[in-house]
Amino acid sequence: MTFLRRLLSAAPALAVGAAVLAVGTSAAPSSKAPAPWHAHPRLVARPAKLTAAVRLAPGDQVQRLVELRRRGRGQFSAIYFVARAKGRSPLAADAQNGLHVELRSCRKRWVLLRGTHAYRCSSKPALVMASRPVIGRTRLRHLRLTGQQAVHLRLLVSLPARAGNALQGLTTSLRYSFVGLARTR
Repeated sequence: MTFLRRLLSAAPALAVGAAVLAVGTSAAPSSKAPAPWHAHPRLVARPAKLTAAVRLAPGDQVQRLVELRRRGRGQFSAIYFVARAKGRSPLAADAQNGLHVELRSCRKRWVLLRGTHAYRCSSKPALVMASRPVIGRTRLRHLRLTGQQAVHLRLLVSLPARAGNALQGLTTSLRYSFVGLARTR
C-alpha cells in the first residue's frame, strides 16, 4: 500500500547531483620542531569518489560504501565526518526537509542483497553517526579505527518523506570528507 501511495503521489522524482567523497588528512600535532611526515597518522578512504545519487523521491534513500583506514604512526584524538554542498540548494540547506545522512560500520565487508541496491552486514552493524542533515561536521565517537584494519562504512543518504513538492527538480553537489586530528604527545 505504501509503495502504491508513493507511486501515485503528486511528488515527481528529485535529482541529486554527483556526490563526491574526499578524504581530509590529519592535522599535525602542535610542537615547536616539525616531526617527519611518517610520524603522523593519516586517513585513507576507498573509493575516492562515490557514484551519483539521482531521481530521489520523498522517502527514498541511497546507500554507498566507504572503506576507511589509518596509515602512518600515531593515533587520532578525534575523527570527524564533514559534508559540504556546492551552491545553496534547499536539498542541502533545508535541515528539516532536505537530505539527511547516516553512517554505520560493519566488522566485515557489507554484502549486496541479491536483486536490490541495499547492503546488509553479516554481523550486527554499529551506528557511527545517527541520521542528521547532510551539511555539517560531526565527531565520530563510535568509530573503531585501530591498527591498519579497515573500517567498512555504509553511508546512507535519504530524503525525508515529508519533503513534499517544494524540492522537486532541484539538484545539489555534495562533498564528503573524513578528517582525523592527530593526538599530541
